[in-house]
Amino acid sequence: MSGNCCCGVDITSWVALHKLANDETGDPRQTAMRFADAFEALLAVDRELIEERLETDPQANYLKPFVGVYDKAAGNAVRLLREHIAARPEADLRELALALRLAALADELLALQIYLDAPVDLVPLDDKQDKSEVVTDSVKELIKKWAGWWWVEPILQAIDEVLDIIRGGGKGKK
Repeated sequence: MSGNCCCGVDITSWVALHKLANDETGDPRQTAMRFADAFEALLAVDRELIEERLETDPQANYLKPFVGVYDKAAGNAVRLLREHIAARPEADLRELALALRLAALADELLALQIYLDAPVDLVPLDDKQDKSEVVTDSVKELIKKWAGWWWVEPILQAIDEVLDIIRGGGKGKK
């Protein structure tokens, strides 16, 4: 593991979430807020992978306007998650902390760090983006199920769509 950095993004929150999520006696509100921090860092890692795609694939250059869409949707998702956590009673936050522990989501983030930090000659960018998208989808699915907002789905869907467009845009993929 390369310290608390992944793709140039500070992921101290992933390490802290791992510690908190696996502590059954931990403060659920603190665990939930660290989850929001970890989600924000994961979206920043995905953003770095977007930038890498745009830098290395000249055909993807015309997709740069989608980066603003990603940034707006990602910012809204993190802000709304933090607001939702702040407004939830402790019992709901305990359920989130339990879900994080049982799903081993923090472990998944740390495993992703090792994979994403592998040299590109060993792990191509397409593979890194695929694995990051799978983990991001896991986190988003947990948010959708826990938060129970009907309107969170379109925000998270916008993130998905931009990741798919940029990842496949320069390669002729869907």
